[in-house]
Amino acid sequence: MLRFINNHPEILILIIIAVIFLLQLYMYFQKAKQLNGVPDVKSYLASHPKCKTGHGICCYVCGSKSISLYKIDRLGKRTNLHLCKHCNTKLYQTDAGIL
Repeated sequence: MLRFINNHPEILILIIIAVIFLLQLYMYFQKAKQLNGVPDVKSYLASHPKCKTGHGICCYVCGSKSISLYKIDRLGKRTNLHLCKHCNTKLYQTDAGIL
């Protein structure tokens, strides 16, 4: 097997490219899974109108106003996932635009 790869290094390069492609594809679907079922901010506030406060938005589970931002890049598009810092609930997502 090693003799074959030594005689045909282009095969090794193709294998490496294929592995990198498959890893990127896997990571894309993992990131997409993180956003599955998470509403946008407008839908979140429509579902939880009491979460809109005079100082921003709070968590519908624990009421915390401490919300963290997790940036997710997918195919040249950035999406922000907003999480409650206290109970780690996925609250809503916002579109951050094109990279």
